[in-house]
Amino acid sequence: MDPEKANHMIGHLGLDCARLQERRKRHARGLANALGKQPDSGLVDWLRREYLSPDEHGRLQEFLSLSKAILTP
Repeated sequence: MDPEKANHMIGHLGLDCARLQERRKRHARGLANALGKQPDSGLVDWLRREYLSPDEHGRLQEFLSLSKAILTP
């Protein structure tokens, strides 16, 4: 992907706003804290189901790509 185009679209869509960036940071910190230094495999499986799977209405969780980056090897 062209970085210039990507940066333009991020700015155009408002994805670079401070509020959204802070929400993403909180989400990542929450997952990292839940995992801890030596994550239990059962906990990791539960977090993957919770954050990477659609809910009962078929909706995906917020920050799916960020969750994937943290929870998948």
